[in-house]
Amino acid sequence: MADEGEYELKDDGDMAEVHGSPGDGWGKGPRPGDPDFVPPAVVIESKPVAAKAAAPEPDSVDAAPPLEVADAEDVAKNKAMAILGYIFFPIPLLAAPQSRFARFHANQGLITMILWFAAVIGCVVCWAGNLLVHTLLANIAILVLFFGCLLYLLQPALLMGAMAMMLLGIVNAANGELKELPVVGTWRLLKSEPDKKVDP
Repeated sequence: MADEGEYELKDDGDMAEVHGSPGDGWGKGPRPGDPDFVPPAVVIESKPVAAKAAAPEPDSVDAAPPLEVADAEDVAKNKAMAILGYIFFPIPLLAAPQSRFARFHANQGLITMILWFAAVIGCVVCWAGNLLVHTLLANIAILVLFFGCLLYLLQPALLMGAMAMMLLGIVNAANGELKELPVVGTWRLLKSEPDKKVDP
């Protein structure tokens, strides 16, 4: 019995027992030197390698949704009304009530008008808060300075935010895009589709 890792050699007698004797047909076939002799090929068996699982495709969660496409004829005809909707939102509704493009920007114009009202009210609140700070904290100069500066800076920030939203909407309308304003543009305060006329 050979040790582990060693091979046990068999003599010709053992080979005859396994394969038979030459008289029984063992050893028939071409031998080295014969024209039909084919040298034995070394076969290396390897364990099949499991195919790597395909990497999952990243979810397209952060992908931006495709923009709505406006009718080119509708845009060309009602672009001016859509722009005026950011100054006074009823204008597109009165001038082009059947235009989907104009109604979309009328809705965005209404949102910007609400933002303007909110910004103005915020400025009034900041002004009143500044008076209150000067009254209640008159003896603490550092707090009066801190809160006073904060409230003063907050007022133009509110107005500039509303102005930026309005200008962005005007640019979208001028480019003929049905693009919503950031954050608040998803609000639907007006119908985007015009009412269909019913024939009597």
